[in-house]
Amino acid sequence: MKKKLKINNLLMNLYLVLLLLTSISSSLTLKVQQRCIVDGVQYNHPLMQVVIMFIGEALNYFNFLFYKWRHRGAYEAQKKYEIEKMGKIEKMGKIENVNKLIFAIPAFIDFFGTFLTLVAMSMLPFSFYYMIRGGNIIITAIFSVLFLKKILYKHNFVGLLLNFLGFLTVGISAILTSDTDQDSTYLIVGVVLIIVTFFTTTCQLVFEELLFKKYYLHPLEVVGWEGFWGIIISLLGLALFSNIPCISNVQQCPSGKMEDVPQFFESVFNLNGTDQPKLIIMIILSMIFMMMLNGFSLTVTKYSGCLTRAVVTAVAPFIVWMFTISIGWDDFNYGQFAGYTILTVGAMIYCEVLVIPFCGLDSFKNIPSAKILMKIPDQKQSSQQSPLPSTARKCLFVTACSENLNTETEKMAY
Repeated sequence: MKKKLKINNLLMNLYLVLLLLTSISSSLTLKVQQRCIVDGVQYNHPLMQVVIMFIGEALNYFNFLFYKWRHRGAYEAQKKYEIEKMGKIEKMGKIENVNKLIFAIPAFIDFFGTFLTLVAMSMLPFSFYYMIRGGNIIITAIFSVLFLKKILYKHNFVGLLLNFLGFLTVGISAILTSDTDQDSTYLIVGVVLIIVTFFTTTCQLVFEELLFKKYYLHPLEVVGWEGFWGIIISLLGLALFSNIPCISNVQQCPSGKMEDVPQFFESVFNLNGTDQPKLIIMIILSMIFMMMLNGFSLTVTKYSGCLTRAVVTAVAPFIVWMFTISIGWDDFNYGQFAGYTILTVGAMIYCEVLVIPFCGLDSFKNIPSAKILMKIPDQKQSSQQSPLPSTARKCLFVTACSENLNTETEKMAY
C-alpha cells in the first residue's frame, strides 16, 4: 500500500527567511565599515570589499565538499533524481558534467555590475541606490518570462507593480529631501549607469537559473566556483583600478586612485586605529555573511527561481533603513516609510504570504511544492523495491521543491 505525503513549504520558507536575514546582515556590516576611521582616514575601499565578497563565495565550495562527503548517499540519490526524473518532467535531460570555466561568466557579470554600481554611486546621491533593486525586479520579471518561459499570475503582477511603485516612492522622496550641488552631467551619466546595472544583475540571475535547468549542479558548488573565478577577475581589476585616478567629485578617495591596496591593509591591520578592532571584525563578519548570503541566494534560485530571489532581497533595505534610523545614522522620512511599506506589501503578495481573496488574486498559487504529492511505498515494499537508503529517499523531498514541477504532478520517489 502506498502512502501519499504532501510536501509543505517549510524548508523553502526557511531558505527565504535566511536569505533575507543574511542580506540584512551583510548590508549592515558594509555600512559599519564605511563609517570606520583609522588614523584620521575614512575607510573607503569598495573594490577590496568586492574581493572579500568573492572570497566569501569561494568558501562555499568547501561547504559543498563537506556536504558531499558527509551525505554521500543523499547527494547521489538527489543527483540521480534530478537527472532522470526531473529531466522527464521538463521534457529534457540534465547534463551531469559541466565545464567549470562557464562559471566565470556570472562571476564577470557580477564584478562588472558591482563596478558600475560603485561608479554610479560616486556620481549620484546615495539615495538613488534604493531605486536600483526596484528596477532589477521589473527587468528580472521580463527576462524570466522571455527566456525562462515563466508564467506570472495576477497576484504576481500586483506584487511586482507595488514593488516598483514602492521603490519609485522611496527614490523620489530621497531625491526631494537630499541636498546636492553636483553637475547635471554627472547625474545623467550616473542614472544611465544605474539603468545598465538593471540588465547586468538580471543577466546574472537568469544565467544562473539557466545553468540549473541545463546541468545538475548543487547551489554551493556554483557559488564556490563563481567565487573562485571572481577572485581572479577582481584581482586583475585591482591591478587596473589602482592606477586609474579617481573621479573628481568622489569624496574620501583613497590616495587619489580608484583603489589603494596598501592603504587598505594598513587600515585593516592597524589595531591602534580609532575604530579598531571594530573594522577588522566587521570585515570578517561581512565575509561570513557573504558566504551565507550567496549560498542561500543560489539555493532559492534553483528551487524557487531568480525572480523570487530578487523580490525577497529587495525587502532588506527597508529593514536596514529602519535600523539605521534607530541608531541615529539616518533621519526618518515619511515618504520613504510609505514607499517601503508599499514595497513590503508587494513582496508579501508576490510570495503569497499575503493572499487577497478577490479579483482572482487568490488562484493559481505559484509557490513551489505547495501541492506536490509524493507516492511513498510502505516500509515492507520499500525494503524489497527501493535500492536507496532512507536518507537518500528523504533528500528527494528537497529536490521536489522546484518551480519547474507541475504542482499537480505525482511522481514515484523510488
